[in-house]
Amino acid sequence: MEIVFVRSWKPLAFRGFFGVLFGLIAFLWPSVTLFGLVLLFGAYVLVDGFLAITAAVRQRARERAWALALEGFIGVGIGLAAFLWTGMTAVLFVDLIASAPHPR
Repeated sequence: MEIVFVRSWKPLAFRGFFGVLFGLIAFLWPSVTLFGLVLLFGAYVLVDGFLAITAAVRQRARERAWALALEGFIGVGIGLAAFLWTGMTAVLFVDLIASAPHPR
């Protein structure tokens, strides 16, 4: 598994950087609207999906490249859905947060 990421460390680092950036923006600017978070999430997942597909194409000779490609196509689909149905994505975000277990 280590060999799969040796050649494609740049897309992996790019994905990680934007994941951390997304988390910092959500944490440091709580006044950002839910609509803005939905758009940021959609952009992140869309770029993440394309990067995963790119990494899978570069590693197509590897045994498990299909799993990375599948992850990429699912990410692109989720990103497009977040852009097309922002209201539903916002409702899902609120439901996900509301369903989180609360400490007693």
